[in-house]
Amino acid sequence: MIDMEFLLAIDKLPEVGEPILRRRDGVLSLLSSAEDLRRRADLIEDQALQAQNALKARVAKLWSDTEMVGVLRDPAPDALEPSTVTEQRKPVTMSEFRSL
Repeated sequence: MIDMEFLLAIDKLPEVGEPILRRRDGVLSLLSSAEDLRRRADLIEDQALQAQNALKARVAKLWSDTEMVGVLRDPAPDALEPSTVTEQRKPVTMSEFRSL
């Protein structure tokens, strides 16, 4: 965990030199970059959710609820996880499908 109190206190150290301040600034720069990436990731995830919702709406126009529930309960073999997975899938209701 980042200790911001420590990073911000470095300025208060007596006779702190440029090498230490540059290293501290480097850490703060990395933290800023990480926050920017988190914001970007959130935006991309929102875009993916919107695209998924649009796809669901399109699929709902092309296939019946019964067909979708059937496919979700019993996916094609090529859509399954690797054969090492042995657990059964729980049946999916239409309300669960729409909330995906």
